[in-house]
Amino acid sequence: MINISILSKAVVAVSILASLLILSCEQQAQEQQMVTIPEGTSVTVSLQETIGTEANSSGDRFETKTIEPITVEGNIVVPAGTTVRGTLTEVDEPESESEDAEMTLAFNTIVMPDGEEYSFETHDVTLRTESDTRGDVEKIAAGALAGAVIGAIAKGDEGAAVGAVVGAAAGGAVVIATQENRITLKPGQKFLIQTTQPVKLPAPQAD
Repeated sequence: MINISILSKAVVAVSILASLLILSCEQQAQEQQMVTIPEGTSVTVSLQETIGTEANSSGDRFETKTIEPITVEGNIVVPAGTTVRGTLTEVDEPESESEDAEMTLAFNTIVMPDGEEYSFETHDVTLRTESDTRGDVEKIAAGALAGAVIGAIAKGDEGAAVGAVVGAAAGGAVVIATQENRITLKPGQKFLIQTTQPVKLPAPQAD
C-alpha cells in the first residue's frame, strides 16, 4: 500500500523544485536580456526647456533628449529621442555685479521608450560667468551657447577637439563671457555628457 503521507511530501518537494527551476530560468532570461553601456560612453543630448540661474533653484529637474542613438557592439540599445533627465545641483544667482553666477547640471536618469527608468550617471556640467577664471576652464560667448555643444569631458578625450564642442575637464567649469551676470540655457542647447559608470539596460528585441 502506498504511504499517502510520503507521497504528499514527495509531491510538495517536486512542486518546490519545479518552482525554483522556473524562477532560476526566469532570472537567467532577464540577465540575458540586459546589455551594458560601458563607462566613459559619450552621449549628445538636447535641452527640452529653458533653465537658468534667474528662474531656477537647486533641486529643480530638467529634461533632455538624445540626439543620436547609443549603440553597443553595433546594436542600437538607446534610440535617438530618448529622454535623459537631470537635476540642478547648484544654482547661484549673484546678489551683486561683483559676484558670479554658477549652475551645475547633473544628469542621472534615462527613460526608455517603454517608460521604464534606469540610473544613468554622468560627469556633471558646470557653467559660471566670466569674472572668476580660476581653475581649468573653457570660455564661450553667451551668444554662441546655442551653437556649441557644452560638455564635461575628462582631459584627453577625443570629443574635446570636435567642432563646436566646449568641454570642461572633470572638476572644472565652462566660463560664459557675458555682460549680464546670469546664466540662461534655452531649448535646443546641446550637451556632450559622458557616463561615469556602466549602465545596464534591456537588450533590444530581435526582429
